[in-house]
Amino acid sequence: MKNLIPFLLLLTLLFTACAGAKYAPGNLPDDQLIFGSGSRFSGRSDTYTLLKNGQVFRRSSTDSTMQELKPLSRREAADIFKEVGNLQLFKLDIEQPGNLYYFIELAGKTANSRVTWGSGSYLPPQGIVFLYRDFFALLNSREEGIAQRVKEGVKKKEQPETKPKPEESKPAGW
Repeated sequence: MKNLIPFLLLLTLLFTACAGAKYAPGNLPDDQLIFGSGSRFSGRSDTYTLLKNGQVFRRSSTDSTMQELKPLSRREAADIFKEVGNLQLFKLDIEQPGNLYYFIELAGKTANSRVTWGSGSYLPPQGIVFLYRDFFALLNSREEGIAQRVKEGVKKKEQPETKPKPEESKPAGW
């Protein structure tokens, strides 16, 4: 029994150390992927910062504070970082903004790379567009999942769920 307590403490310490660091908005690591969009006409922009541990932060130009969003899984974040490496973002020199523009930026300790597109006369590489869309699809699925669960929770609290009568289960004509 005496040996069990130190073993459990060591096991707990090991699991908490493996969980990885969680960052605060004011203290982010150097390695980041930043996705964003903006309008040159209005001057507004929105940026989403993805960290390797899956944490996601959002900042709007109208509100300078950074808010943390529901994180992606570590695997999803690793896949996105890997895809950026495959695209060799650091080799691309794309600066083609339009009135509405989109960008992906890779920030690191040694170098930063950024691609910006949106001009009507420029078609960006498909890989960049797919990466941008995939990131926001993952992010939106997380946020919609939260909103849906909250909505369902409110619905269940407001009115009890009732089973439809057999004649009401199918609309006429089906």
